[in-house]
Amino acid sequence: MKPVLFITAFCIALIVIVVTAAQLDRPQQPHAAALVSTPTPTARPSLTHKTVEWEGETYAYAFTQATPSRISLIANFSPRLDAATIMRSHDCQSAINGGFYDTNNKPLGYFKTQGKTMGTPTVSALFNGFFSIDQLGVVSVAHEIPQNPLLAVQTGPLLIESGETIPLRIKNDERARRMIGAVSTSQAVLFLTVYNPEAVFEGPRLGDLPEIVKKIGYLESLAITSAINFDGGSASAFYSDTTKLSELTPIGSLFCVKSQVQ
Repeated sequence: MKPVLFITAFCIALIVIVVTAAQLDRPQQPHAAALVSTPTPTARPSLTHKTVEWEGETYAYAFTQATPSRISLIANFSPRLDAATIMRSHDCQSAINGGFYDTNNKPLGYFKTQGKTMGTPTVSALFNGFFSIDQLGVVSVAHEIPQNPLLAVQTGPLLIESGETIPLRIKNDERARRMIGAVSTSQAVLFLTVYNPEAVFEGPRLGDLPEIVKKIGYLESLAITSAINFDGGSASAFYSDTTKLSELTPIGSLFCVKSQVQ
């Protein structure tokens, strides 16, 4: 090999060695993290809600119990207030909306509270029952109202009577959040809600509600003797220690449960 070529090759090899050493001494840069899209969590009213299965569907439910002496019925036909405001002004520990109202903001059927009667009993296949508490503090869910009740609301349909579910045939039945008033064998008042945990204004069909309420009673050992449907869907509200479901449209009335006997 000629001296010039040897020197040239030696210089090239030396440069390669120096560059390689420099690369080895350089701090390694971290790889850019890959961007991975993650689904947005679904909003839920409670992370600890209880569920009940019915015909392949999973529904969330909540309930509260009270003695009749702790319950008042508050009309909300005019002026219209939201349930949370009513609860604050009446010092309610828990609450559930009452029955239905018409386009003129009047109760559909009989309604009585605080000595004032609004509306008269009507014959209806759908609104076929009454939730009432009499002057002696006896609660009733039945086809008829007691004489001179302390509070009462016509609503429906009846779901359970004498411990037995009532079959319902509802035309154009739809899925909606449900609110229920019930009575146990010990004369305790039970207020329940059943809804879709993924879309809280949706829930079971009305025709499925009697069996669902019966199953909840079994799961919770509630011994339900009678139950009736209240207004539901967007015009419904339920508040307890564990569950808060506000309304989308105004409610007609509110059952207020006080922490102390009235």
